[in-house]
Amino acid sequence: MRALVALVAIAAIVAIVAIGCGTRGQPAELKAYLSEVAAMAPAVRTETIAGWKLDRATWDRIVVPPFTALYDEYARGFAIEPFSGPIATSRHFAGDPDLSLGQARTRWLLPVLFPSEVATAGGAPIDAVFLRQGDRWYAVTGIERVIRARIDRRDPACSVTIDARTASKACRDVAWAVAEATLRNDDTRFHRACAIATTACATSSP
Repeated sequence: MRALVALVAIAAIVAIVAIGCGTRGQPAELKAYLSEVAAMAPAVRTETIAGWKLDRATWDRIVVPPFTALYDEYARGFAIEPFSGPIATSRHFAGDPDLSLGQARTRWLLPVLFPSEVATAGGAPIDAVFLRQGDRWYAVTGIERVIRARIDRRDPACSVTIDARTASKACRDVAWAVAEATLRNDDTRFHRACAIATTACATSSP
């Protein structure tokens, strides 16, 4: 009987730890984790957020070509504003109208169906995409600025065209084509995609 009571007690402790910290080898669920981060002292929170930056090896393992080439700009510009308030999370899907431009373009970097997530704090979006790898959470942010800078070097007018705030699916698709052609240094495809964008991005999202 004592052995049974001891086993039940151990099981209860394991369950509590799993809820608070995630099971062994897995971090806590994103909502619980970000709630903990929001409650941290400012200095600790800043240090924790800085630790969300992907290292080069993890980036190269996750991100699809040709977007792997963006790592240096991503790493240099990595920054996420402090956040507070109740946390809500959701899966990160292409075409979600609630995504920021950066969150939408981060989807281009990830394999199909990669289980990334986005979050809000106090009803305001945290402008990042969260990735779970092993026992840690990471974040990708600033991708719209990184891609915009690359396209601007070729044709600033094309950047403005594909940044339409209420982009249709056709515009979103051609924006990806512009970015890919830029990173592959394919002038012919780049100019063709920018020309298509002139029409496609003049139409608002349905």
